This record gives sequence, structure tokens and C-alpha cells, in this order.
Amino acid sequence: MDKRVIKQIQLLKSIQPSREWSVQTRDVLFSQIRAQGKVGVQKSSKIACTWAYARSTFSTAYQYSIGLLFERPLALASALSVFVISVLGAFFYSQTSMPGDALYAMKRTSEGVRTALVSPDDRAQLEIEFADRRMEEIRAVSEKKETAPEEKAKSISGLLDNASENFTNVKKTLEDAKSVSTPKKIVDIAKLAQAKAGQYEKALGQVQSADPDRQNAVLAQKINTALTDVHAAESKALEVIVDKKDIAQMSDDEVKSQIAQYITQTQEKVEKVKVTAAGLTDETAKAKTASAADSAQKALEEAKAVLEKNEYKSAVAKLDESKKIIDSLQAQSASGDPAQEKIKLIY
Repeated sequence: MDKRVIKQIQLLKSIQPSREWSVQTRDVLFSQIRAQGKVGVQKSSKIACTWAYARSTFSTAYQYSIGLLFERPLALASALSVFVISVLGAFFYSQTSMPGDALYAMKRTSEGVRTALVSPDDRAQLEIEFADRRMEEIRAVSEKKETAPEEKAKSISGLLDNASENFTNVKKTLEDAKSVSTPKKIVDIAKLAQAKAGQYEKALGQVQSADPDRQNAVLAQKINTALTDVHAAESKALEVIVDKKDIAQMSDDEVKSQIAQYITQTQEKVEKVKVTAAGLTDETAKAKTASAADSAQKALEEAKAVLEKNEYKSAVAKLDESKKIIDSLQAQSASGDPAQEKIKLIY
């Protein structure tokens, strides 16, 4: 016989079955022998065989499942590490994704989870943060030249709906001051909302400029709705700051100056409405627009008058009244009514 074959056969002698397997196999064999030799104990023999088989099966299952976890902790830790890193990587990368990207759905889901888990104090600040994101996304989508106009309008419309919801939720928080832990916290939220409102209005104005002829009436309506929601949150924020000016650490001169600044901004919009009215050829539209401008101007004059008397709350209320008149006119001009004769966007 070939020496190599002999050597391999000798090596086989070193292979030994595990002690556990030997014991289990012996139990099975003994049970079978007893079952054949003693008919009277057939039932117990079957039980013994079943038990031995169950033990063997359980041992094998344990070895290749739970036992494997303990025997190979390094492999398990590595697998878990790869999984966790992959999930976290996808999460953080998704935060910079834009509508249409594969991870954008994860971004929106994570926002919903964060909103649900935070306290009312932090929820309003999160809503403002998410509104920032929507404005950035709207700007990015509107600048995509390769996207078809219909698809672009659809994406922006959805983002505007989300942004409007953010603004509305911020306003609700400011209205329900009791839901916030401290007066200082509600003032901080009001200051942040007020500071952001101007940025949102500018971003929405850029989207309006991209469609000067209002080719998409639905999109125009969504923009005006979002503007109205921004102004409502802004007015409520100003009202909170005025009401709690001591907590906001603002002097009378600072409060007065801030309200006066908003009156000036609104006055500029009223002047645009007047110019628009003068350029209209449709007499019905012209009269309607001029009347709205006069009403908004009257409310502004009243706001200036009560501000001189340091009646800050009354001044804010009149300022809000003037803004609402302009917002209402803007919404009507985006409604598709032919009588409006494509009134140019005001903001």
C-alpha cells in the first residue's frame, strides 16, 4: 500500500467525536436495546429515545445559534458595528438630501421622530429649523433648470404645504404660552420666529419672481398661503415680544423702534399696491385694488398714531390689520379670477 495512504489513515485515528455526542449516542443506543429486550417497558424506552433525540437537537441548535454568539463575540461585534455605522451614515447623509433624492424620505421621517420626542419648548424651535430646510429646498428645486416645469411646480407645492404647517405650528405655540416652561423661553421662540420671518418672505419672493406670468395658478396660491402663514406667525411673535418686553429685556425705545420698522416695511407694500392699481385697465379690478390699498393705508396711519402714544399692543393690532388686507388682495389675485388681470406679485 502507498505510504501516503497509510499516513492519511493513521491521521484519521486522531479524529475523536466530542464527549457530548458520544454520551447522547450511547443513550440512544441503550434505549433502543432496552426497548428490544423488554416489551413491558416499551413506552418508557420511547420516552428515553425521544428525550435523547431532543437533547441532541437542542444541543445542535444551541451550538449554531446562541452558542455561536458567545464563541464568536468578535465577529458579532464587527457585524453589529458595520450595521450601526451604515444606519448612522445613511441618517446623517440624508439630512443634506433634497426632494427626489433616495434618502429624502429618511430625512422627513427623522424630522417627524424628532418632533414627537422633544418637549413643547424645543418643538417650536424644531419647527423653525424645519422651515429653514423647506426654504432651502424650495430655493434649490426652483433653480434646477433640468427639471420640467410641471414636476418642479409639484415639488415646490408640496414643500410649501410643509412650510405652511411649520409656520402654523410656531404660531400655535406662541398663542399657547402655557405649553412652554418659562416666559423667557416663549420670548426666545418669539424672537427667533420674528428674525426668521423676513428670510422666509424673501425666499418665497424669489420663487414668485421665477413665475412672473403666473403660469401655474396652484403654485401661486400655495405661495400666497405660505406668505400669509409667515405673516401671522410674525405678527404673533411681535405681539408676544411687546407683551413681555421686560422679560425680553427691551426698553420702550427698542420696542417702539421695532414696531416702526415693521410699519415702514408694510408701507412699502401698500405703495406697490397703489402703483399696481394705477396701471390696471380693467375698471372693476382697478377699483377693487385701489380700495384695498386705501384700507391698508388707513390701518397703517392708525398704527402710527397709537404708537406715538406708546400704545404698543394697539399699534401691533393695527399693523396686523393692514398686513391682512394686503395678504387678502394677494390671495385674490392668485385665484385665477380674470377680473384681477394678472395683478403683479406684491412681495
